[in-house]
Amino acid sequence: MKVAFVSHFGGLGGAERSLLELMPALRATGVHPTLIAPEPSPLSEAARALHLPTHRAPFRRLERRRSVDFVRSAARLPLGWLHLRRLLCGLRPDIVHANTGAAMAWVGPVARRLGIPTVWHWRDFDRGAHVPLLGSSCDLALTISESVTRHATAELRGHTPVVCVGNGVRDLPTAAPLEVASWRRPGTVLVAMAGQAVPRKGHDVFVAAVAEARREVPELSAIAVCADWGDGSAWTRQIHAQARSGGTRVVGEIASVASLFEAADIVVVPSRREPFGRVAVEGMLAARPVIASDVDGLSEIVDPGRTGLLVQPDDPEALAAAVVTLARDPELRKEMGRAGRARARERFTPERVADALRAAYATLPLSVTG
Repeated sequence: MKVAFVSHFGGLGGAERSLLELMPALRATGVHPTLIAPEPSPLSEAARALHLPTHRAPFRRLERRRSVDFVRSAARLPLGWLHLRRLLCGLRPDIVHANTGAAMAWVGPVARRLGIPTVWHWRDFDRGAHVPLLGSSCDLALTISESVTRHATAELRGHTPVVCVGNGVRDLPTAAPLEVASWRRPGTVLVAMAGQAVPRKGHDVFVAAVAEARREVPELSAIAVCADWGDGSAWTRQIHAQARSGGTRVVGEIASVASLFEAADIVVVPSRREPFGRVAVEGMLAARPVIASDVDGLSEIVDPGRTGLLVQPDDPEALAAAVVTLARDPELRKEMGRAGRARARERFTPERVADALRAAYATLPLSVTG
């Protein structure tokens, strides 16, 4: 079975990292994956490093609606569709797999005309009047959590089958001891968070909670990864300004959270919304207790009282209280860390997702081009 995965974005966000971990796992199930993505890009370079067949995407990323750039990028759609049609006719895949909603805007019309079964991978809370239209161009919608499943089912209005295959996270690589030591100061309890520089990730809640918690636990230290893909967003500047008086060290994008989470005593995921919660799983894989917002996919990952704690979103006081509880109890942290790692390795592996995805593919009709 040949599957062409299409990504509209060439960066390495959560959706792209999950795809890079999923494709090798799929090969073990008898699927032959090919990636179509922007080039040159970090995504295409990482795919080639994994020996995954990669082809240049004949389109550019669609910009946000209601902007001049959106009009310009939308004008490129017909030419992009034509180039994509030629590429798919050459590759002759059995299935086309759109990794995001934006990728579906490119894939849907072309694959439908060619008679190739099309899968739309829902990795976020896609919404809007265009969603049912895109849904009519795909044969199957796949989701990464039960929370996204409920959302996708409502948005697609029952016209497209929706199957939850979950999301997988590869185990963290072994971190160099010197790199681990560089993150922390002796005699401190380190709490850490990592997220893209957008308000949804809750950096402001984390910084405020740390400032509150340090009143009761003076030895508390904190690091927040605020990954800004641009030239410095207003949100990033706001977080840096807030952190200067709150006792949190803010850093930009890092290659891997492995060394940071190994150095940390507690991992915090204070998101206001989260379709899955990759960082929470990474914290569990590092054998660290995870304090997360009780929202969406995070509620499905963290087992409260066993692998970590859940708190109400957008509530710095509640988050501070949870941090204080774990900061004062090293034995509880160890116990939760062990349970969290076991849960992550049992439930959130790319291999489990690959098996579920292979079974979902088997429900699709054969491509007329295959």
